[in-house]
Amino acid sequence: MKRGLLTKKQFEVLRLRVQGLTQEEIAKRLKTTRVNITIMERRARQKIEAARETLRLIEKFESPVHVTVKPGTDVFEVPGLVLNVANTKGIHVRENATKIVEMISTKESAKLDGRRVIEPFDIIITSKGDVHIS
Repeated sequence: MKRGLLTKKQFEVLRLRVQGLTQEEIAKRLKTTRVNITIMERRARQKIEAARETLRLIEKFESPVHVTVKPGTDVFEVPGLVLNVANTKGIHVRENATKIVEMISTKESAKLDGRRVIEPFDIIITSKGDVHIS
């Protein structure tokens, strides 16, 4: 029986890992090898990441506000850009400018050089006003 995208065994392996069991302990409990547990865990995590990426893409398609931040942009200018676009769509953004800059600095630090954007990234605002940096 499957649990979403995961097989029953994959789900059980992840559940036991969250409880703190080692792969070796899980292997003994499930009467298999540690190598098998490693493979099951890796495949389960890959499926979960693929599902998360799919949800991010769907959210991006369904979101009414999408802003691509281009290289050369000062990170402190980004909240104004985002808030202006959201305002034209009649959406109240839940985060303030400081929080948006903090989210960018945390999530996209590799795409920044100080205050300057060096690689493009996207910001989406849901119809409920939630901000997502992708």
